[in-house]
Amino acid sequence: MKKLLSISILGLAASFSFGQFYDATNIWTGQIGVKETRGAGDAFDMAYSDITTFSGSAASQGPVGADGANQATKMFGDDLTVATGQAGKGVTSITFSTANFNSVAVSAAPTITFYEDNGGVPGNFLGGVAFNPLSLSAGSVQLWTLGAPTSGVWFTLPASGKIWAGLSFSNAGSSITNAQLANLGEGIFTPPTVGSSADVFFVSTNNGQNIVNSPAGSLFNFGGAPAANFGWQLQTVPEPASMAVIGLGIAGLAARRRRK
Repeated sequence: MKKLLSISILGLAASFSFGQFYDATNIWTGQIGVKETRGAGDAFDMAYSDITTFSGSAASQGPVGADGANQATKMFGDDLTVATGQAGKGVTSITFSTANFNSVAVSAAPTITFYEDNGGVPGNFLGGVAFNPLSLSAGSVQLWTLGAPTSGVWFTLPASGKIWAGLSFSNAGSSITNAQLANLGEGIFTPPTVGSSADVFFVSTNNGQNIVNSPAGSLFNFGGAPAANFGWQLQTVPEPASMAVIGLGIAGLAARRRRK
C-alpha cells in the first residue's frame, strides 16, 4: 500500500485534499471495454498528452453530494490547449487518470465531460462518456484508455484549440460509501509533452456529471507545487494527406521486400 500525506489546499475548502504518492510504481494503464490497439500501419495524431510526467501527487474531489438519485463528487476540469494543427479534428481516443486515496480497492462510476473554452472557464458542452463502475486499486493512480466509438469520433476539437476536460465520480451501480467516494480524484501530471495547460483547474458548484453548457464553478490551483495539470491524452484522426503519406511509406516498404 502506498504511503499518503493529505494536506489542505490554500484558498480551497478543507474537504478538498491534496496528497503525495511516495511510491509511483503502481501507475498502470487500465482497460475500459475494448482497449484501442494500434499496429505499425495504423495512423493517428496526438492532439494532447500529459500522462508520462507523473508528479507523484494527486487531488481528491470530495465532498460528495446528491446527483439525482446518486451521490457524486464535484467535477474537476483541466484546461487543455492542443498541439498546432489539431484544432477542428475529431477525437478518436481518450486517456484519463483516476486516483484512489482509500486503503482498500473500491468501485465507482466515472463520467468524463468536455467543453469549449469560454474566456478561461468551461463553456459549451462538447461531449461526454458515463461509465459503469471501474475497480480502482487501493492507494493508486491509474490511467484508463477509451478507444474510438462506432461513430468514429467522440467529439470535434473547436477552432480555438482550447478545451476543458472534466471528471467526476458517482456511486451509481456500486456499493462505495460516501466517505470512500470523497477520497477519489485524479493524478497530477506536469508538464504536458504534447500541447499545453495553464496552472489552473475548475471545480464545479454542482456535484456529478455537469452535462450542461457553461457549468457553474470556480478556478483553483495548488500554489504551483505542483502545477495543476491532470492526466489526459487525446488522439485524433490525421488529415487525409498525412494518411496518404503513411500509406505510400507502407507500399514502398512492401515493394522493397518484393525486390529482395
